[in-house]
Amino acid sequence: METPETLEFNGLTQQHTNLVNPLNTCIIEDERLREDLMGNVCEEKYNDCIQCLGKLGDSAKHLYNLIGKQRNVNDDVLVLVKRLLVKLEDKNAFSKYRDWVTYFNKNLKAEVEWDVWSKSQKAIFNKVTFENVNYSEKEKGYVSKLENVLKEVFSMSLENYELLILLKYKSNQEFHGGIQQSLRDAQKELDNTSFHGIMAFFKNPLYQLFRSLKIYESPNH
Repeated sequence: METPETLEFNGLTQQHTNLVNPLNTCIIEDERLREDLMGNVCEEKYNDCIQCLGKLGDSAKHLYNLIGKQRNVNDDVLVLVKRLLVKLEDKNAFSKYRDWVTYFNKNLKAEVEWDVWSKSQKAIFNKVTFENVNYSEKEKGYVSKLENVLKEVFSMSLENYELLILLKYKSNQEFHGGIQQSLRDAQKELDNTSFHGIMAFFKNPLYQLFRSLKIYESPNH
């Protein structure tokens, strides 16, 4: 799936390609007219000189117009490159600090019961991912137990921990691209993706992953 930046770059590339031939043709024509003008001056063909000057004026206007369009394309490319560099810097920063969040989570996980860990992590992930205002009544009990461990063992507030999970989520977004997909969209994309080489071994397990999640998230589960 092409990113917005890829689509924009492809569009700019096409604009550049569309300008190359007309620009080269215009430059060659301009040079030819100048040579004709010099020849007419040397041969004192003044009427032809006047005609050449008129054609040179039209050619110059056309050339300046094409150069202006090319300059706009170049400016848009620079803006795109700058945006990509900022995005790359963000991705590198997210990636670096995401590893520290993962390391912290390993230590936190060792301090809580498995049921509390799994249920609270799901609740926190859903809150930061889908921008929920608060936890459900069922989730609050598990999150409260996790919050106690955060305060007593790590001297960390729940709010800061939620922000760290959000940072990790944003890092995954930057790394994988796009927004959080629905289960249906992810499976549809898998259907349309060709896997080659070693990646071909992972297609069936991924299908199983989505089938399992669909069963798990069904109302009857």
